[in-house]
Amino acid sequence: MERKGRPLSHTIDLGTASIVPLIAIGAEVLFQFIVIALSLPETARNWVVIVGNQIVFFLTCFVFVRFRRIDLAELTGVKRVPKIYFFPLFALVAVLCVFTFAPLAGLFSSLLRKMGYHYAPNYFVPFDNVGLFILALLGLTVLPAIGEETLMRGVLLSGAKRKSPFFAICFTSLVFALFHGNLVQLVHQFLLGAVMAYLVLLTRSIWASAAVHAVNNAAALTVEYLYVNGSIGGDAYGYFTADFSKGLSVGAFVAIFLASLVLLAGTLVVITYLIKCARSRARVSQGAPERQTLREMLTDPQEETVPAEDPFAGYGKYFPIFLVAALVLLLVSNVVSEALK
Repeated sequence: MERKGRPLSHTIDLGTASIVPLIAIGAEVLFQFIVIALSLPETARNWVVIVGNQIVFFLTCFVFVRFRRIDLAELTGVKRVPKIYFFPLFALVAVLCVFTFAPLAGLFSSLLRKMGYHYAPNYFVPFDNVGLFILALLGLTVLPAIGEETLMRGVLLSGAKRKSPFFAICFTSLVFALFHGNLVQLVHQFLLGAVMAYLVLLTRSIWASAAVHAVNNAAALTVEYLYVNGSIGGDAYGYFTADFSKGLSVGAFVAIFLASLVLLAGTLVVITYLIKCARSRARVSQGAPERQTLREMLTDPQEETVPAEDPFAGYGKYFPIFLVAALVLLLVSNVVSEALK
């Protein structure tokens, strides 16, 4: 018997989209309490946290959009798989993001240490065991590419892009940075989030950010693993942390950083050009004008024809503010707790 009901929506407004990360935060906190209550051994607890958090993020998105009768596959563009030759370019972007953004994060971290804030993110990665490291690497690359990306560049970005591409990039990058809950990761995560949001808007598919997120995490953790196990020296590792006390010269630091920045910008330009060429051919075949501005390339035509809906009787416009405020409060509480240790 055919199920009757209103058809699935392919879009989501910003207010509704902003509720999903709020629910995800609450679900994550509840999950953490459950894990603590189980009194698991530390190693087991760490593995449960690595896997469980990302499952919580994905299930929050899945259940919410099912309840709201929204097509998650259409929302994330998961069915619009980019051409295979784009994936090596996405991987290159991810590696260049590590070379470009990690040193900036290192400089920011040094500034924080001078101000008295000391914090080192704990990824629960066993660097002394290659087998467990590979297993943890999979957990910290594949799972965030599914859980966090569905939440941030899938649901949240889909609502934010109804405003404008620039707003969508800035807003989702800010939320993504604050979502990590510590000052040290703000710089890297914001800049990485901006690159991933740009690629998703450009390709209209979450595959771009999922690939970049997975490879970026893998590259960063591999650098850490190689340093801990003596495969790279302190001067090379010092570049990624902006630590000049281990033999790294300022000249080498600046040269590598500028080269990485130019290569990253160039790779993004190449990806944009390839997308533009493909879109131009498609537009000509449809009888539309060939030329497109960058803003038009980043705007999904479907979004312009679907009226925005406000299921919360005018209060939806405040939910993005509530979301940022909640994340800032969590960040402040984490900073205070670190300062009191």
